[in-house]
Amino acid sequence: MKVGLYLQDRTLQGKKAEKEFNRVLESVNAANLDLFVFPEHAYSPFNDKLYSLNLCDYSDGETADTERIEDIVLEISEKAGCPVVFASSDSHDMIYSYYANPNAADDETYLNFYVKHIATSFSAFEFSDYADMPDNLYAPVLYKGYRIGRTICYDSTQPLFSRAFGVNGVDIIINSTGGHVDYKKWSYYQKVRAIENKCFTLCTMGYSDATARNISYVFGYDPCGRQLKYSILNLDRSGSTSRNLPGKVYIFDINKEIFHDILKCKSFENDEYLNQPETLNKNQDFVIRPDALSNILSKSKKIDTGLYLHKYNDKNIIIAYCREKDILKPELVASMLYSEKIEKISNKRYIIINEWNQLYDSFYKGVLSNVLKVRAAENFCAVILKSNDLQKCYQVGNCKNSQTIKLVNGAFGIDLSRTTGPEALWKNKEGLGVRKEWRKGYEVLLKHILYKANDK
Repeated sequence: MKVGLYLQDRTLQGKKAEKEFNRVLESVNAANLDLFVFPEHAYSPFNDKLYSLNLCDYSDGETADTERIEDIVLEISEKAGCPVVFASSDSHDMIYSYYANPNAADDETYLNFYVKHIATSFSAFEFSDYADMPDNLYAPVLYKGYRIGRTICYDSTQPLFSRAFGVNGVDIIINSTGGHVDYKKWSYYQKVRAIENKCFTLCTMGYSDATARNISYVFGYDPCGRQLKYSILNLDRSGSTSRNLPGKVYIFDINKEIFHDILKCKSFENDEYLNQPETLNKNQDFVIRPDALSNILSKSKKIDTGLYLHKYNDKNIIIAYCREKDILKPELVASMLYSEKIEKISNKRYIIINEWNQLYDSFYKGVLSNVLKVRAAENFCAVILKSNDLQKCYQVGNCKNSQTIKLVNGAFGIDLSRTTGPEALWKNKEGLGVRKEWRKGYEVLLKHILYKANDK
């Protein structure tokens, strides 16, 4: 499958923007792509109309304009000469990703939409019937024998939104992002979403601010976490092949026949930041020796399988213990961190322990290093790795990046203020588009995923 990712230049305005939009679609049509993907908040000449339409019935007296939105996306697809993934927002600022294939075969998907969950003013979690929605919301798009899932921007930073597609056996997960991101953070998330779901991941963005510190990129990873090669449609005279060129269409050739099970993969691509500096926390309010983990667990209260409560001064440290490859399954980690059995415990702090009897060096460098850093960042906690010959500790840092903690005298000094777990995410953050009450929806999604995974 030949997929085009559009790193759209949204600094263009008026007639220039419309001219560029039509020019790109003509080029895409001539290139005979199989699928064309727009970023979040994509520009089109139809935007004024799209922003005035309701995707759903929000209240009594309001009418859904779903068919009118679909007609517009279908028209864009016709101009592109192939199915498209188009991400926009409606009159209630609900951000959606629409897939449209006007020439779908009988066994293929004609139309399908996904709604953003976090970093938004209106979340899919706000639907009163959300508990009944996952089967439809996370139903894969079917196209040319491929099963395709979609997420939007920050939804890729929480694992369950991608995992809900993963348990449905998708081959590709596509993320449409607004743009101007921290490269390190975004590359980690896209890579780990590929690894844990055993699928390809693709991500594209928009470019809208020439003064922004961060840049916009395209990303592509295979199921073993290796970067995908790409070509650039209508490469300019500069000959630059950088992944951050505004206005360019990046073409990725996806072949699911070369799929590799991560546990059987014979070659990996090292973590880009494998050798990031190890640092000491200024605040080390919990010191832990990796060679004494069994002693700590024996002195802790066992709450459930792999789940422990360790009392430390006025803190209740929740320890989630994962053996070896279980750390690759985000729903297993989440089932412990979001367990109903710890719901009423106050002043919680969270530490994940991942222990291996034997850990191959290539697997650690190419896979596990990435996964553990992401587990720390996405769960706002500390993660400790222990094997026969390797001990590592990671904590979530600023901007959801990860810190590698230095081992001193056989011990890690953990800053418990940065281990507040799910409580750190699910609180009212109006500027960041998160609400405390949305946590219930995330827990509903977790139960759905666990059911689907167990059913398989």
